[in-house]
Amino acid sequence: MINLLSSNDQRQLAAARTNSLMLRYILMMSVVIVVLALEMLGVYFLLSTDKARNEAIIIDNQQKASGYNTVTAQANKFRSDLAISKYILDKQAPYSSLILAIAQALPSGATLDGLSITPATFGVPASLIVQTDTSETAIRVKTQLQDVTFNNKHIFSDVSFESISAPGAVSGGTSYRATYRVTYLKDMLLQ
Repeated sequence: MINLLSSNDQRQLAAARTNSLMLRYILMMSVVIVVLALEMLGVYFLLSTDKARNEAIIIDNQQKASGYNTVTAQANKFRSDLAISKYILDKQAPYSSLILAIAQALPSGATLDGLSITPATFGVPASLIVQTDTSETAIRVKTQLQDVTFNNKHIFSDVSFESISAPGAVSGGTSYRATYRVTYLKDMLLQ
């Protein structure tokens, strides 16, 4: 093919083609930039609404959590009270078990009338009052009390008679009232 156009016209046509091509590229690039800007704006809008919603949820949760602070404080206080109670119960003498062991060791015809067990009574002489139907039962009570044990340990380190009242001496009754001087072993505090 023979080109009959002058070289100046050929340059002008090539320049016009390049210009139109560049104009298309610029227009397409502008459209792409506008679309990207709109997408970025949309993403920013979505993120800002999510951020606002999440901040509202955080504030709401903090308000709810502050409402539970009193419950948390009560639970922590209860937990510490339980720990203190456990410590006290672990260190406390088993009074009811000791009383039950003493009562079970008594022979038939004997009943406990007066018994005092406190932390102060361990290691020092204390009184133990027993009602018996005969004087022989009162003597058997003394021997039984010397042998009474709890967790394979003797409860008393010393058992002796303090007094025995005859029938009728105690409010007109027919039973004997025996008072024993007993010393609780301090080891019973550590049970």
